[in-house]
Amino acid sequence: MRKEKTKDEFSKKIFNIVITIFIIVIAYSMALMWKTESTDGLMYLIPSVSGLTATCVGFYFWKAKMENMIKLSNDNKLSMDEVKDFESNMDDYDIHVESEDY
Repeated sequence: MRKEKTKDEFSKKIFNIVITIFIIVIAYSMALMWKTESTDGLMYLIPSVSGLTATCVGFYFWKAKMENMIKLSNDNKLSMDEVKDFESNMDDYDIHVESEDY
């Protein structure tokens, strides 16, 4: 039997590239701090790459949430409005769980 190789989604490729760049920049920054014993240039380098990474991770999680909402609506024969109502009521559920009043 031959396993079919699945093609990665474009957003997953972008996510992996951004995370890889983030790790490289952090490693390079640590090496630079150790070599030069100075952190002057890092106040621009690390926040810019961290901002890009945070934006990418936020978008990726938002996209996954929307895909899961569509799957839930299809699997449970619910409308998207019902799934959105359920998702918006999750905050109330979290409050009850924290207060052990469920």
